[in-house]
Amino acid sequence: MYKVLVVDDENAIREVLQEALEGLGYDVATACDGPEALQALQARPCDMILSDINMPKMTGFELLREVATIYPDMKRVLMTACNLDDYMRMVRDHNIGNVIPKTVPLRLGEITQNLNNLLRNDVFGLERYMRPGFTLQEFFLSEPSQIDSISESVSEFYGESPIRHKFRVVLIELMTNALFYGARDELGDAKQDWNKNFRLTENEAVRVTVAIDNEKFAVSVLDFGGKLDKHTVLYWLDRQTTQDEKGLPCGVFDYQGRGFFITRKYVDKLIINIEKGRRSECCIFNYFDETYSSNKPLIINEV
Repeated sequence: MYKVLVVDDENAIREVLQEALEGLGYDVATACDGPEALQALQARPCDMILSDINMPKMTGFELLREVATIYPDMKRVLMTACNLDDYMRMVRDHNIGNVIPKTVPLRLGEITQNLNNLLRNDVFGLERYMRPGFTLQEFFLSEPSQIDSISESVSEFYGESPIRHKFRVVLIELMTNALFYGARDELGDAKQDWNKNFRLTENEAVRVTVAIDNEKFAVSVLDFGGKLDKHTVLYWLDRQTTQDEKGLPCGVFDYQGRGFFITRKYVDKLIINIEKGRRSECCIFNYFDETYSSNKPLIINEV
């Protein structure tokens, strides 16, 4: 049985999360602040800690920094009602891969689903994030010439909507990264030297999967190079989010890394799954309502 510690200064949040996680069969303890959480962990180590960011006595970042030092194998997840972009530098500095927004109302089913996947290290595959009754379609990306046709075919879901162009830009970015960086291990700062005359075997090909359920439209792009890592993703997101003394993004002139920022900006939710040296998967989701219109989650799972 997995043991989870929920830390939040709001009693109602603690109770609703405890009830939802216990419904999955977890052994759940709670704490109202950082010092109480550290005391609880001394008496009862856990598999995962789920903590609010803004709390009295100790912030969630300070708490998870202590947890990472004392319990390096414990999975760490933050929750916040604030815009995550305002905390991106701290997220990077503390190497935190999972930050879940406090939506109103809380999307308990989705939160528990993500936590369950993370605890079990069962994160790959778009079907793990879809509701029952979803439909699925798969494409094999073997050569650069297919990027345009696949992105056009997938984005047809949006018809003549203005969203279509932005979604297609995201797909092109993700497929280009997966094909050239993931599968081919090309250098990001030498695009002019990329070899574009190749065709991957079926086993090497990038998998592009499309799924639809009654609440969202989703696409995953999976490569079998496994070149991504959490630190790199957080670095590039921070470079495009954090501003310099002139008010410009620190990475405004960077040659690479902007694809993650563009993706996160244009879609409702981005999940990145990493099995270092074996495979990397980027899953993007657009919801039919406006659940994540003001505060988007950041989910980077390393297994």
